[in-house]
Amino acid sequence: MVLKNASQKVLSVLIALVLAVSAFIAVDAPPTIEAVSKRTKAIRAYKKYLKNNEDNYYEFGLVYLDNNDIPELLTKEGSVVSICTYYRGKVKETYYAVNLNKGDSKFTYYKKSGIYKVLGYHYETWYESYNKLSKGKVKTKVFATGTFDSTSAKYYKGEINGKKTQISKSKFKFLVKKYKKGKKASYAKYYSNTESGRKKHCK
Repeated sequence: MVLKNASQKVLSVLIALVLAVSAFIAVDAPPTIEAVSKRTKAIRAYKKYLKNNEDNYYEFGLVYLDNNDIPELLTKEGSVVSICTYYRGKVKETYYAVNLNKGDSKFTYYKKSGIYKVLGYHYETWYESYNKLSKGKVKTKVFATGTFDSTSAKYYKGEINGKKTQISKSKFKFLVKKYKKGKKASYAKYYSNTESGRKKHCK
């Protein structure tokens, strides 16, 4: 009887140890396996997309725009930079583009905040907008506009082509700071959309 009870105690201890080790492994197991796999799929999809569009885009860049470990793809034709993202297993065009010759000569973004900046001009009008990429879509969060011959400017919250609300300059600055999440400005780099360029830099 004593031997039986001892065996049961030993068995209980072993079971407890197995459960404890299993829980430890589950908690401490590297969480990057799925992420790395998804990133690899994204890079492969980007390479295929770029190869299929060699005649349309002569340069490309990779930036970490939204808050994950999968980069966004920038495609460049002349001075126009378009934004693509890997969303739900596919390369998705956001249909948002920046003309680098119409203002800021760089693609300015704030790493992993989702936010990128557009600074430009059109005839006598200047504009400055802060746009956010989230869930495969881009929305303008805040923007300002004015004319070069006047010190007055107007500030808005909302999309340029959708509903918008005029706000004060101080509110505009407050929201911009909030959206940046304390991140410093980063600038995109571009590479040749050739087989060797993709092999070296699309990775």
